[in-house]
Amino acid sequence: MAAEDGIAANGELRWNQRGVTMRACVRALLDDQFEGVGATPIRTPESYDPAVKAVREHLAAEGWRTGGETVRRRALCPGHLWAFADTSLDADALPATLWEVGTCTRDGPSGPRTATLPEAHTAVGDIDAALSTVEDRLSLVDALDSTLGLDRVPVVRVTGAFYDQHGTWVDAVVEGLTRRSPSSAVPSALRSPSSS
Repeated sequence: MAAEDGIAANGELRWNQRGVTMRACVRALLDDQFEGVGATPIRTPESYDPAVKAVREHLAAEGWRTGGETVRRRALCPGHLWAFADTSLDADALPATLWEVGTCTRDGPSGPRTATLPEAHTAVGDIDAALSTVEDRLSLVDALDSTLGLDRVPVVRVTGAFYDQHGTWVDAVVEGLTRRSPSSAVPSALRSPSSS
């Protein structure tokens, strides 16, 4: 995530001309990688209509405040869920993935700031396909890390209800991430109290 508004608070990035070029190169790399797994590129609106059920439910689950007829996006999830809700998905066409690099507005220490986020969301037919898709995406991220020379600390975040049903799988994923991470990194599973 990188600030684009020219005001860099602590921990944020300010783009210079070289940074803009690097961002374009990383974006092209991500586009190629997700195109390679059959993802459909999408461009969602920068403001969402909270009257749309898919948007409203996601905003409520994430605790976003809404006031007025639109809400500026802080992430790309609501737009992708909106697109899935408006589409007739044939079970034979699943999994179906939407992919986007988009700008979002988030509150920062010095006020609202614009950030660039890459996000992908996948619709699947059942839990086994969902678990398989997560493993495939983790492999994709591993490949990107290797290409970019990054050492990241992965975090697997799930709800308490999901962990209660699939804790063995979550623990196996975390163990696999631990084997692939640098020795100084400690991957972990976080259980959220929310029920999504």
